[in-house]
Amino acid sequence: MKEYEKQHRIFYVFLRNLVAFLLLILNGKSKYYNVDRIPKDENYILVAPHRMAWEPVWFAFATRPKQFIFMAKKELFKGFGGWWIKMCGAFPVDRENPGTKPLKHAVKMLKESDKSMIMFPSGSRHSAEMKGGVAVIAKMAKVRIVPAVYQGPLTMKGVFKRQKVSINIGHPIDISDIKIFIITQLVFVILFSILYFVITLFIEKLASRKFCIKYNKIMREYQKSDNAKIFYDKLKNMKEKPIGDDIQNTYFLSLATAAYKNGENEEALKYLDMIKTDDEHILKVIEDERQTILGKGKNRA
Repeated sequence: MKEYEKQHRIFYVFLRNLVAFLLLILNGKSKYYNVDRIPKDENYILVAPHRMAWEPVWFAFATRPKQFIFMAKKELFKGFGGWWIKMCGAFPVDRENPGTKPLKHAVKMLKESDKSMIMFPSGSRHSAEMKGGVAVIAKMAKVRIVPAVYQGPLTMKGVFKRQKVSINIGHPIDISDIKIFIITQLVFVILFSILYFVITLFIEKLASRKFCIKYNKIMREYQKSDNAKIFYDKLKNMKEKPIGDDIQNTYFLSLATAAYKNGENEEALKYLDMIKTDDEHILKVIEDERQTILGKGKNRA
């Protein structure tokens, strides 16, 4: 092992334990859930939303003895601060022109070293946009993604107030299965959509048939009795609803006629206005009916 690697390993372990000890004093004992889900003998990418500056320390402590590399903006790699974060496992990335160099470095480290990687796909701490870099690196390096979440204070003030901190580890995700998963979900959505369409069509046909049977029965009864009031009441109070433009238009026209025969001209006009059609013949019938109703209204006045 190179001398630099030895120094880096010693520095990383020392710093992790030192900062964890200081945070223990300042904030108390933290809780770590489902740490048994962390892969033992393989590298992985630990993925988490970045909510505050110090949370990587808790992630590093939860996954010990594993060491991590991580991306940091190139502006930080200057002077003593640049040496410091480099010894912590950081490597630079140009956020304006990222290129492929950071990705290649990450993939190489995941493949050839015993270091895993920690990534905050949201970029900045307050961004909600996920980026595709995690999936790309995981795919190229052939490693799994381990989701994690930090819950606790979002400022150092909250740390000093000893607000409770907890780290929860999710199930590792094998990115190679994503394609199969997506295809499976797509097939499921297609089949579900087809089934939903068939069932909806069947229900609509059944409802339409019920309406037509009831409507035809009312029409036959009116032809026999010629009782306009009963005819109008039965049409208005039908529980079955018309489905389809043609059936709805026929229903509204019948309601308009029945309302007119009962002297309810305003209601009749309202039903005529509910008819939606571009058919010129039907439009002429509607207009003739409208004129008849208006003429009836004038005569009554």
